[in-house]
Amino acid sequence: MTEPADLPPPPQRRRRRRLLWLLVPLALLAGAWLYMYTTSDRRLAQVIAQTDRLDPHWRLDDILAERDTIPDAENGALTVAAVKTKRPAQWPWWDISPTPARVANPESNPSEAIRDLKPNEALPEWARDAMRPEMKFAADAIDEARKLADQPRGRYSITYSKDYVSTFMAGVQSAREAAYLLQLDALFRAQSGDLEGAMVSCRALVNNARSIGDEPTLIAQLVRMAIRSIAVGQAEHALGQGEPPANALAVLQQMMEEEAEEPLLRIAVRGERGGMDRLMQSLQDGGTSVKMMKGLMSGGITQQQSRWGGEAALLYLPGAVTNNRGALLEHMNKLVEITRLPPEEQAERMEELEKSLRKEPLLVRELFPAAEKVVEAERRTRALLRCAAAGLAAERYRRKHGRWPDRLDDLKDEFLREVPRDPYDNKALRYRKDGDGVIIYSIWKDRQDDGGDRARLNTYKEGTDAGFRLWDVDKRRQQRK
Repeated sequence: MTEPADLPPPPQRRRRRRLLWLLVPLALLAGAWLYMYTTSDRRLAQVIAQTDRLDPHWRLDDILAERDTIPDAENGALTVAAVKTKRPAQWPWWDISPTPARVANPESNPSEAIRDLKPNEALPEWARDAMRPEMKFAADAIDEARKLADQPRGRYSITYSKDYVSTFMAGVQSAREAAYLLQLDALFRAQSGDLEGAMVSCRALVNNARSIGDEPTLIAQLVRMAIRSIAVGQAEHALGQGEPPANALAVLQQMMEEEAEEPLLRIAVRGERGGMDRLMQSLQDGGTSVKMMKGLMSGGITQQQSRWGGEAALLYLPGAVTNNRGALLEHMNKLVEITRLPPEEQAERMEELEKSLRKEPLLVRELFPAAEKVVEAERRTRALLRCAAAGLAAERYRRKHGRWPDRLDDLKDEFLREVPRDPYDNKALRYRKDGDGVIIYSIWKDRQDDGGDRARLNTYKEGTDAGFRLWDVDKRRQQRK
């Protein structure tokens, strides 16, 4: 008797087969999770060990603990705090809410005249008259801010949060506000003929930047870079209005030479590495949740959903956060190592590092800082400070010899220890005479020598250079055309 073909398997066998189809994927998934968990822990341990070898004191608490103590009497940050208490709340009026009458009469509002002012131009008399009562109104705050001229160090009282990124840094913002106060004071004094007083305010601006000190965050050091650029601009303006005392030039030159060599990028990146790892440690330990991370990085539910998509769900898998932490720390180590290179070699390495981010896990892509902008900001402000220092030396040379130096090498020994190098190509800063005076300049990021051509109101315009101009005496304090 022949048995029928293709008979279905018994029910018991079918159940075992279905169970097998269910268990195999679960076993594979469990194995993948176990592999991720064990390998991520191993990777993180290896990266931390590597970081310890590269920099034994890399953790944020270690960085904060190893900083020098600054006595209150020398702490410029305390002076900045005092300035904030004395600064008028609604000041200057043209930045707050001009009255309808002043809007109707533009010649009562000096803001446009100040913004468009060239360093060797005189403000219209009406603009100086409009500024005068505002400067008197803020006199107490200005006097306090000018004390910074003799305070080259600073440290703000900052308590770093468990997650690092929500740390409140009000003091750094106060430094920015004090810088604006000093900027207007230096400008008004120079325009009023008080060139020695303007130089004091320029020194106070440099030390206002220094009041931020070695605060280990990108934000803090970016503010310091911005303020020292303001100091360079006001020094150029003072020299465009006349001839400040030679001894005042020498003191400011030394300050700018010193500030130009401060390793602000390295300070910022080292701190950011320790801070980001603190954040990842908090996420790993449960002090910070994935949901909180979304809010920190995107600022809104709709944005975070579109930016993160389904990839954020992977962060809930065992070992995922640990894997992200190890990858982020590894990338931050590479960034710190780039800061050890000469400035002219950093750009290419930064570009390579930025490209490599595309293949990294979500949190590495999201948390890795926009370091290329900070690298550029430090290089540019270093170039400006070096140009300014060489410019002040050239002005001192002119005072003594009655003419401009033929080349920057003429300044060596007596006015400069050595000719400063351009941080964009490591060659000597460029120097050019023209019919109005001289300019000391850097070729800037396009690596092209544009003859010292500068875009005054758009300082990041392509095809321009960055530098410091000095005018012949008869070309200073010109009436606006």
